[in-house]
Amino acid sequence: MSHSIAQREIISLLSHCAEYPAMDGFQFVETRIGEMAARYDYSLSPAIVAFMDGLRDDRAGTLSRAAEHFLICTRLCTGEEKRLGLHAHIMLGAIYGELGDNFKAYHHFSQVLEHSSELDPAPLASLYVNLSHLFLGLRRYEDVVRFGRQAITISTELQSHYGLVIGLINTGLALAHLGNTEEGYIMVKRALTAAETHQLDRFLGLTHSYNAMVLAMHRPDQIHQTEFHYQKAVELMASMTSNYDSLDNLLRYADFLLKNNRASEVKDMWDDLNRLVVGFGSVELDHRLIKIEIALLRRENQSRLLLEALDRYLASLECEYDASCKREGDLLIRQVSKLEEYQADLISMQVHNNLDAITEIGQLISTADNLGSVMTKVLDKVGLIFPTHEFGIGLYDASTQELDYRYFITRDGFMPAITVQCDKVVNFGSYVINTGQTVHLSNVSAEVMQGYYRKFADLQQSPFHYEAKNFGPQETQSMLLTPVRLGNEVLGILSVQAIEQDQYQQHHRQLFERLASLIAIALKNLRQKEELQKNYARLEHVSRTDPLTQLFNRHHLKTVVRQVVNTAASDQQPVTVILIDIDYYKGYNDHLGHYAGDQALVAVANTIKVTFGDEGDYVFRYGGDELLVISKGSKLTHVRRKLKSLKSTIKALNLVHPLSQCSDRVTLSVGATYCSEIHNDTALFNQAFEEADQRLYQVKDQGRNGFMIGSLGDAPIVRAFDGHVAV
Repeated sequence: MSHSIAQREIISLLSHCAEYPAMDGFQFVETRIGEMAARYDYSLSPAIVAFMDGLRDDRAGTLSRAAEHFLICTRLCTGEEKRLGLHAHIMLGAIYGELGDNFKAYHHFSQVLEHSSELDPAPLASLYVNLSHLFLGLRRYEDVVRFGRQAITISTELQSHYGLVIGLINTGLALAHLGNTEEGYIMVKRALTAAETHQLDRFLGLTHSYNAMVLAMHRPDQIHQTEFHYQKAVELMASMTSNYDSLDNLLRYADFLLKNNRASEVKDMWDDLNRLVVGFGSVELDHRLIKIEIALLRRENQSRLLLEALDRYLASLECEYDASCKREGDLLIRQVSKLEEYQADLISMQVHNNLDAITEIGQLISTADNLGSVMTKVLDKVGLIFPTHEFGIGLYDASTQELDYRYFITRDGFMPAITVQCDKVVNFGSYVINTGQTVHLSNVSAEVMQGYYRKFADLQQSPFHYEAKNFGPQETQSMLLTPVRLGNEVLGILSVQAIEQDQYQQHHRQLFERLASLIAIALKNLRQKEELQKNYARLEHVSRTDPLTQLFNRHHLKTVVRQVVNTAASDQQPVTVILIDIDYYKGYNDHLGHYAGDQALVAVANTIKVTFGDEGDYVFRYGGDELLVISKGSKLTHVRRKLKSLKSTIKALNLVHPLSQCSDRVTLSVGATYCSEIHNDTALFNQAFEEADQRLYQVKDQGRNGFMIGSLGDAPIVRAFDGHVAV
């Protein structure tokens, strides 16, 4: 099992090798792979070794040897290593494109295109980047723009800065060649900003080179700015002299110098330039080198007639090259279009075959009164279409920016119901909410996660995020997360995950996005229903609650009495009815003011609510300063202890009462009736209430500040005044 995990992690790292350019990038990848192999006691497979050898030679600039290793890798990759084989084909296509063998390049890209419906966005982004570069060399600028824009879209979704930068510069240069220099210039400037922000040194040099090319077309008068970009590119790519992009930049810079009458500077760099270009073995670069040599000779007035003949010869070669590019481009684009149409038809067929099942899931969710009650059935039906170990619906509240993971479920039951603050926490869910983009991953690794958590230097030290326990490299490997939207309103996210790699293909993504659109109205209705329930609960609370004391009001008494009488009779429980008055409350209110009176009433009410806080206790504001307690299930001794405690607690409040005739502090008078049993008849309760009221008045007649308890229909059995109790 550990060997399988090691192989998975290593292939994931190699599939992102484009993010680590140049030889130092390769050394980083090599070190990381060594650490992974040691951690899992894993010996690298022959396919991985061949890919590593090819990557080493590619970074060193020995492209022919690199191609040999990548070819070996493609032949060795089977089963779980199929993903690595596709990346090897992409590397081969890029190499043959640089060497000018467009048909070989296309042959390898077509191997990937034939599986495009099965791929997740990562290899697709790399494929479209390289296709845009291939057609840039063939001067098929419309096609460059098409593939470049696809690369930009997918790379942005994946947080792949390599794909974004190369897609931008290829598209920007193609737009400039098509006459749209303004947009082209904006794109290459955007690429430069991205490369600087993410410190992509190799690509930073490349972006400076492309900025110089587009600037020369867009603003030819800005010679100094154009030269600045060329020089920065030379400086940044100085360590990569055997690299195609570096040599391409040197030739363009030399041509720029010649056009600005600086031939002496070109002569100074000529020997090194000639040695490097001739040694690289690219027909295109050799051709451009010869053109620069002829331009130098012309400026020295050497063999004018010979130079003129060479000019004519080169012009004819250029015409032939243009015609060849057109023929190759026409043929290749027809083949690409045919493969794309086939893959699109295949995806459409797969989507169509599952639409009924998707509709059924949407209807199940839409017709549910309670979403939680149908999630198990939803999980079963989702599992018939998508490989699934977890499915979830997250609800988003735009007013609080909270994402509620309430409805996430596995075969073992619901996941913990947590919330994520999308404006503060960076995770896959908040990424989907904030960008409105689908996350489609077939290999969740640390490298992939870093793209989404990039603002944190150490992933393990990032703030709380839901995926920490569920989306680690040894657990979830494939995932789809997509926003649920209704118009411009984001209602939440839809999520499905699988433990195995490469589980979700392009038709899965389209089906999942279709499901999200189907349940959008259901989630909107659910939210409205929850709001109505909250409003109803608030209204119900208001209708039965006294606004000042937050005790039950008199209107709610009938409902409670019916409940108490029924349950007490059924369970044979005692019931006590207690009436409470604040002694001389009107004087307190008149002397100290209504605000102080209200505060005293609230303090007394809270004290009573705490004292009579058992499950069977109900406390009401019956009217004015008169309070009512109904206690179900408490024995007489327990009621008595509570009333004694209440007297002590009220005294401890220390509410000074200047006009009281029974104490210098606020006190209470209490009358109560204890019913050892009560039949299912409210008439008995009403009798108990009347007797409690009579006892309250007896307490008042005897000087107040006390309580009196009696059984139903009997004389008082407990009396207490000013702390003295008589039985």
